[in-house]
Amino acid sequence: VQTVGRQMVEQRQYRPTRPRKTASRKSTAPADSADPEMPDHDLEPPRFCRRALERLLNDWPAVSAMLSTGSKLSQASATGPTVYEDQAFLASQSGTALLDKFSHCLLVKCSAEMLDTLLTTLIRQLQTTTQDVTKQADAKVVVRRFVRSVARIFVALSIETAPGQNKKKSPASAVQPLQRCKRVFQAIINLSIEELCETGNALLAPV
Repeated sequence: VQTVGRQMVEQRQYRPTRPRKTASRKSTAPADSADPEMPDHDLEPPRFCRRALERLLNDWPAVSAMLSTGSKLSQASATGPTVYEDQAFLASQSGTALLDKFSHCLLVKCSAEMLDTLLTTLIRQLQTTTQDVTKQADAKVVVRRFVRSVARIFVALSIETAPGQNKKKSPASAVQPLQRCKRVFQAIINLSIEELCETGNALLAPV
């Protein structure tokens, strides 16, 4: 994800050259200086990482493994049923450094098509596992974990925004990540409502 985000930032200035310019350039170049081993300067930038990321975001096992990185759900469930609510909440939030890093790169640096691909995979998994209780529960755990990560990113980005800043004057680079976070909440609204309520409760509760 970091490589795709970096390449998209670096390739923003890329513009395909016009055929007439390339033709005139090739016609003016002497025939003796033409080297068949030299690459053409009019080639498009590399997009292998972008295609690989799109393929991974379309694959549910890859998405599940990626969003479950650092999860300690098995350790929390092994402690037994006598677990306080705050301890269970903290256990669900642990090991989220890599997940938040992935979510931040996806929301801030990558294109909206990447986010739409991931949301389509999550919604498809939720819809196709309605008959299997175990798979449905596992899918909800993964989706909830991603929604909580997006909520944390949304809170951090909202705090960075000045309180009296006008939305019309704010740059597009600051507004787009917030809009993408809202897009995630709207796409998975059934689970997002519960997670946003818990996030708000955690922010307002005394330490």
